[in-house]
Amino acid sequence: MVRQLRQGGRRAAKIEGETMKRELIEIGTILRIENGPARKTATATPELLDDKVTASHYKIGSNDAMGSPIILGEKMTYLDYYGLWVWYIYKYDDEDCRWLLGGVETTKELALIAAHLLED
Repeated sequence: MVRQLRQGGRRAAKIEGETMKRELIEIGTILRIENGPARKTATATPELLDDKVTASHYKIGSNDAMGSPIILGEKMTYLDYYGLWVWYIYKYDDEDCRWLLGGVETTKELALIAAHLLED
């Protein structure tokens, strides 16, 4: 079972008694790095939608991680809370006034390097 928690301003996911802390690193006002579960794409099957494989909110008819409806036999995107966590790099877009994904890295160190390469 996966559930989102708030702990001292940080988000965390609790999975079967383990808490994985989320961390947010801001670089100036235009870059940020955040760790979290890897985003994956796979075909929606009963096996994939089992609560022991993916989070309990991924069910046929509900929305996947990208907001699309989950349809059996079709591609779906999900956050793999049970697998490897990664580091997401975001850059703020002044034109659209939103954070855009600039990359994904497997370690904090690689994410910091990649973020600095995105600086103008």
